Amino acid sequence: MSKLNYKDYIKALILFIFIINASCKKGPASTADIEESSKYPAIQIVKDSASGLTAPNYDILSSKITKDILTITVKYGGGCRQHKFELRSNGQPSASVFELHLLHLTTDDHCRRLLLDTLQFDLSPLRKISEKYSVKISPYPQIIYPD
Repeated sequence: MSKLNYKDYIKALILFIFIINASCKKGPASTADIEESSKYPAIQIVKDSASGLTAPNYDILSSKITKDILTITVKYGGGCRQHKFELRSNGQPSASVFELHLLHLTTDDHCRRLLLDTLQFDLSPLRKISEKYSVKISPYPQIIYPD
């Protein structure tokens, strides 16, 4: 009788493993899954994009636009908390140049390490307003043109 229980136990275990294995997603992620996970935060178009701005507590070291993705390398102080940034524009270009405002949303990190970070933002909402565009991140004077 103990052999019968042992066989039933093994059958149940094999069935359980088969069910778990069959329910797992197989193969590579679909293209939609990959595209969804690789999206960058989009620029925010707001009426008063300069609202709540203070003097920047970061330095922009480099910037470029490739395929409507703005890549910015910034330097700032901190190191105890995760830092968040947001990019805004009022959506009104001046001679096809959009003025952008980069907001450093993390203000409660009092650590003193010097951090370098690469930020990426989707600028495709600007292309919907103007097919040809360039940007300027206020208060920095450099105009950034798409590749």
